[in-house]
Amino acid sequence: MMRKRNAGRRCLFEALESRQLMAGDITAQIVNGNLIVKGDANDNHISIAIAAGVVTITSADTTVNSATATAGVAISGTLTGDVEVNLKRGTDSVALTGPITVSGDLEIKKAETVTNTGTLAVTGDMDVKRVSTLTLVTTTVSGDLDVKGTTRNDTFTLTGTKVTGSAEIRTRRGDDTVTVTAEAAAGTTFGDLDVHLGRGTDTLRIKNTTVSGDTEPSGGTGSDTLDQTGGNNVFTGDLEKKHFEMNIP
Repeated sequence: MMRKRNAGRRCLFEALESRQLMAGDITAQIVNGNLIVKGDANDNHISIAIAAGVVTITSADTTVNSATATAGVAISGTLTGDVEVNLKRGTDSVALTGPITVSGDLEIKKAETVTNTGTLAVTGDMDVKRVSTLTLVTTTVSGDLDVKGTTRNDTFTLTGTKVTGSAEIRTRRGDDTVTVTAEAAAGTTFGDLDVHLGRGTDTLRIKNTTVSGDTEPSGGTGSDTLDQTGGNNVFTGDLEKKHFEMNIP
């Protein structure tokens, strides 16, 4: 008696649909004259421009209020007060496209990269927290400036920055570089200047800078360098240098 042979099963595989990484989306609104920008868990890369109180946010890869922002999205309302930007998680960046005037305080949190092009004038305080790369050019802060870095390698560059009040810069851990400079003497000015470089192999460069109050640079733990090549620094108040293994000159 012949047995019937069962036909072997053929395994079929369906082609998977190609998937693209989700683009980030931010929400932005003006409430009581204040601009509030919030990011999401994806990477958010945005540029903010302000002209006569009108805020426009542009991005090549991040939507704004769920709308495509490649040509810019104008935010409803008129900015008359503070600007608060919190991009939350992800590898994020904020570019401030000048000239920009903020009539109140400016706060930017959890953005890997913060830069400005053109002039930036802040009537109140300016706080930048959880930033790894900060580049400020021709920036004026009528209040205090507070900058806090990350646990990675941070690079802060302040060129032609004028702070009426106190400036406090802290880079935390990592191998960090802070450059405070200007094109000419007294081009960068502070009321008080406090720089703390934390752990790591760090460098603080200061040139063409005037501090009318106290100056307290600290290298923290590690092998650190204070570089004043080019000079033209004026420290009118007390100068207290701590924890720098190398001083140039």
